[in-house]
Amino acid sequence: ELDRVARTDGLVALDRTGAVMAAALPIEATDVAPLQLSSAEVDAILANPTASRDRDVDLAGVPYRFLFAPLYVRNEPIGVFGAGLSTAGLQQQVDQIRYTLLGLLALGTFTVMAIGYILARAIIKPVGQLRDMAEAVAEGDLTQRLALTRNDEIAELAQTFSEMTERLAERTHEAQRLHAETSERARQLEQTNARLREAQQQLVQSDKLASIGQLTAGIAHEIKNPLNFVNNFSALSADLVEEMNDTLGKVSLDASTREEIDEISLMLKSNLEKIAQHGKRADSIVK
Repeated sequence: ELDRVARTDGLVALDRTGAVMAAALPIEATDVAPLQLSSAEVDAILANPTASRDRDVDLAGVPYRFLFAPLYVRNEPIGVFGAGLSTAGLQQQVDQIRYTLLGLLALGTFTVMAIGYILARAIIKPVGQLRDMAEAVAEGDLTQRLALTRNDEIAELAQTFSEMTERLAERTHEAQRLHAETSERARQLEQTNARLREAQQQLVQSDKLASIGQLTAGIAHEIKNPLNFVNNFSALSADLVEEMNDTLGKVSLDASTREEIDEISLMLKSNLEKIAQHGKRADSIVK
């Protein structure tokens, strides 16, 4: 039985001095000196029978771990008994497991990095396109549109931003149209005022009181309609400016565009107030 065990493991019996009494070791292991214990170590094992002591030894170049326990004969302690197990295979298994874990760790790290790169590409590129579009719109290019061929929150944001830009372009075009109409009306009013001033000068230069009376009656009739036109359209234009400001106030604009529109609105309002003032003055002159 000892020969059978010795082919794979090792058994050893030590006396109370720690010397080897008998051993069943692998055939190639001839040196038993590494298995010997000191008498103090043997006494410590015998003093605590429930405890055991292990030792790593090298037998013929093969690592073993021996476990020592008290050896009794007829209930009398005569020494210690040791059983050893080769740890070479265990070490190989430990190394194999370590290398496997390292490989899995490397694979997992690469996988996480690859997934992170893919996600970054899927998010950073459309966000960059949105940023470029926002910068172009801020610089006044309201023709910008962005349509993403995907079905997620970023695509919805791009669609919403494009729709907002389209509505902003429509409102801006409407504001420009109103401004052009107001400018044209102001030009017409200025021409009317110029004609009125010319007619007034002609009246002053008239030599005949009768002619002045006739001209005054005719001029009063002719001036009344343009004056009503001036006063009515100046008030109407002022209301249009207020409506335009209210409409543009609901539109999301950048600070520079908002400031420019507010400045133009103030200029229009000031011009209309001056037109109304001169119209009333002309009306008082006619009366």
